[in-house]
Amino acid sequence: MKYGANAKSIIDAANERGVPVPKSIAEAPLPEGEYQIRLFEAFEQLSTCRQLGMGAIGPIPWSAIDQYAVRMEIQDDELAYESFVWIIQSLDDLYLKRKGAEIEAERKRTSGKSQGVRGTPVRARKRH
Repeated sequence: MKYGANAKSIIDAANERGVPVPKSIAEAPLPEGEYQIRLFEAFEQLSTCRQLGMGAIGPIPWSAIDQYAVRMEIQDDELAYESFVWIIQSLDDLYLKRKGAEIEAERKRTSGKSQGVRGTPVRARKRH
């Protein structure tokens, strides 16, 4: 990132003046290393809070994301908090889309086939 440690000050100044944040900051890639590892660890931990049922997977509740941010003391820095929530929700959206596609593919693959005890399809007997 071109602005480095000054990025937060530049974003705050842009917000105060009501002008757009510079593109190089707004579209900057995520920094690599420890920050990314911590985000993915947070996503994995927060994934345990989602509701499951009837072959569907629910999103991570906002309340769980907020509680995690408070626990990790992220809530005091507004930019860090909003970024954290946005990143987790974006990862979750991507996860749900991929998981939904997997579930749909599995439904199509097994559609009309009952599963036997060992997970193999059970064919209906022909009537005479």
